[in-house]
Amino acid sequence: MRRKRGTPETIAAGLRADMLTVYDSYRRFLAAGPTPSTGDDDKAFAAFHNACRAALAHLEQLVDLADSKGCGDVAAEGAALLAQARQDLAALEDSDESGDDDGGAA
Repeated sequence: MRRKRGTPETIAAGLRADMLTVYDSYRRFLAAGPTPSTGDDDKAFAAFHNACRAALAHLEQLVDLADSKGCGDVAAEGAALLAQARQDLAALEDSDESGDDDGGAA
């Protein structure tokens, strides 16, 4: 039996929903992660950072898939989410670096 393929509209809607799910989960994970300068060790922060980067890669794959399926509007929306997510991660990295500078001397 042959499986029915989705229409372009259902594919776009599914990809949009998946991108929003990944982005929302990423934001919650980022907000709950190790707080800079609170005693979280370097290994915990590195593991957290790697998990964030994996989520970004997942979002990027969804953007690429949307683009390859001809869902340009959805790909553009996903690219905007990806850009925001990257900025959020960069801000976290910046705050961790500034936290290291402040907490080193007693």
